[in-house]
Amino acid sequence: MPTRALAITDGRPPDIRTALLRRALGTTLVSSGLLEDATRARSTALMHAEAALGRDSPVVGAVLAELGDVLRRRDLLDRARLFLERAVTVLEAAHGPDHPATATARRALAALPHHDGHGA
Repeated sequence: MPTRALAITDGRPPDIRTALLRRALGTTLVSSGLLEDATRARSTALMHAEAALGRDSPVVGAVLAELGDVLRRRDLLDRARLFLERAVTVLEAAHGPDHPATATARRALAALPHHDGHGA
């Protein structure tokens, strides 16, 4: 069912509703252990959110952190680091350094090992 939902939202023009749908779908896919599909859902959510809200939106920051998380779960640590670094930057600018979303993204980034050997 979740992968059918991915197909239904493929090819839609960028908008915030599709971003939020793909974001929620990514969470469901992670919970189901479908990490590659979750990566695709969250990547598309990011594209839609950036197009609809701009690169510095706190929603974009949240999606960046979620995408970093799924990449970490897939052991793609260098890629995860790139998304988490950007998430921290966006969330800190939007909410400040003490906001829970900023702190969560910063902790996720700090927990990553420095090198994974997989490349970006």
